Amino acid sequence: MNPNLPGGGVNQQQLKQKGQLQLGLQWVGTYVRTEHDVDKEDFERDIKTGKLKDIQAYKHLVDVWLMNVDLNARLGITEWFSVALQMPLRLAKTSPQFEDAQGGLLTGFTSIHHRDETLFGIGDVGLQSFFRILQPLKHRGWLLEVGIGLTFPAGGTEPNPDRLKKEGKEHQHIFFGSGTFDPTASLTVSYSLPLLRILGWSNVRASLYENTFGYRAGAKLTAGLGVSTGFGLKTWTFLLQAEVYYEAPSRWSGNQDDENSGRTDLIPTIGVYWQPVSTLQLNLMAKFPITVQVIGAQLSIPMLVLFGVTYTFSLF
Repeated sequence: MNPNLPGGGVNQQQLKQKGQLQLGLQWVGTYVRTEHDVDKEDFERDIKTGKLKDIQAYKHLVDVWLMNVDLNARLGITEWFSVALQMPLRLAKTSPQFEDAQGGLLTGFTSIHHRDETLFGIGDVGLQSFFRILQPLKHRGWLLEVGIGLTFPAGGTEPNPDRLKKEGKEHQHIFFGSGTFDPTASLTVSYSLPLLRILGWSNVRASLYENTFGYRAGAKLTAGLGVSTGFGLKTWTFLLQAEVYYEAPSRWSGNQDDENSGRTDLIPTIGVYWQPVSTLQLNLMAKFPITVQVIGAQLSIPMLVLFGVTYTFSLF
């Protein structure tokens, strides 16, 4: 599982001039508790002897904290062309508990599946170029922007956890990278009125080949449609939007689907932006994912909280 949590969509503070540099930070966090029963064919064996353990867990209960911090910089080269660099930082903290057949808590039980641990690392670094085809005039008109890019395999990867599970070996389900160079594309379109902005956007990322462990991440598509308004206020903007997140199943060694990947979520989102000066913007968002379709025992996330800061200044 690559915990790449959905981001915020369209930035309300758009680059307007060549020579402008925009620095941004976006924090996304959530907490979930997941639990699942253990089938007898998945009973654990002693790593040293290979024999079934005398004490078995019949149920796993896992508390999971997920956090993403995306650091990004975007530079306007001309009025219509800009480039952006994104460096994601990822954190995942898991705290498992195990129950016996009677529902009693197993203290001191160790598992090859889950551990009390905190994982932290960099994700795949992204480089993207943006082409602005239409630019709104002052507070009215169309904006149309197309982006193409590439992610670089900076994030950590892991061997096939399903294979290691069958071999009775300790394994890791969470990793922060795809291990491959992945093309990306984006589309942003909006129409601005003096007091209202209608916006739509989409992002897609696809892995075209397997990494060194035989893993090929499933394609990811996010799209959103929303409306923002300041209700006549000078420094505040309020956002209401609906997003769709689709993830195709990942694959191992060409033909084996990852048993816990592939999902579709509908994500209602509300947000507020505050721009006290023309160069600085802060935003706070809440997302409420509604799972439409999911494959395997994946996390069901009830809520995401986002906080972002964007600072824009003239570099040349």
